[in-house]
Amino acid sequence: MEPPDTGGIARESCIARTSTSPNRATTLISFDGLPARVGLQADAYPSRRSNVVAAIVAVAVAVYSVREATSAQSAWALITFLIGTLLCCLVLMSSLAFPSAYRPGAVRMIIDTAPPRLSLHSPRALALEWSAFAATMLWAGAAVALVICALVQYGVMAALQHVPRSMLVALAAAVIALALMVRKVRQESEEPSGLHLTPQRIITAGEGTLRYVRWHDVAHATVAVHRLLGPHLVLLDGDGRRLGAVSVRYLGSDPMVTAALVRYFRDRPEERELLTDPERAIAQFHQHLARLEGE
Repeated sequence: MEPPDTGGIARESCIARTSTSPNRATTLISFDGLPARVGLQADAYPSRRSNVVAAIVAVAVAVYSVREATSAQSAWALITFLIGTLLCCLVLMSSLAFPSAYRPGAVRMIIDTAPPRLSLHSPRALALEWSAFAATMLWAGAAVALVICALVQYGVMAALQHVPRSMLVALAAAVIALALMVRKVRQESEEPSGLHLTPQRIITAGEGTLRYVRWHDVAHATVAVHRLLGPHLVLLDGDGRRLGAVSVRYLGSDPMVTAALVRYFRDRPEERELLTDPERAIAQFHQHLARLEGE
């Protein structure tokens, strides 16, 4: 069935909001299931099997850590096993509470952005990153406290003999984590992680990197799957060089639908002014999907 004619440009949003997050006011838009019917719906990531495996491994490691903590011979061993248990609980809660980085066939959009633009973003990835960072810094903080106690009690030379190598690992991990989070905070202060579409350009942000891409430079908007980091929306120029990329963890959106959204406005420069009104831009893209289904 053909969608109703509105003169080419959507006048108002015809998309029902299925859920809203209080953190940075996001809304999930499902497009009435159209992406699945026109072949633009990606499979869930991570898969159910991956979540089950991650949960089983997390439970097994947590049980082992608790057992070892009860028989730990030193304060450092006790702290290390307790931190390990905490991280396993974080992985388990993540796999249960957020089984997929996005809902297949849907996009997660920020409401009331400033400046006005179409922004796709998920706050969950940042929350998980901060949780892992806090656990790492807690582990390193305990290492520093124990090293100071050893210096006071034994002196410098004797203390060095009492410091286990795992403390050095904790301190090195803290330095790396701190550098990554400083980079991340700087990026977040400029642009929140995700994909931002304006009439003039596309902005990709995530993992501490920030790219500003002009519309006319984008030859391809596609999905690339990294073995460890999962699916990414990737923007390529005419020579196949990567202009920008953003992980689905930061998009919170189906990457195939997102790529189609980018291609839609890339091919229609006369409609890009709609991107300053995200509701109308999404409604226009919804009409495009409906036309594809009717063809």
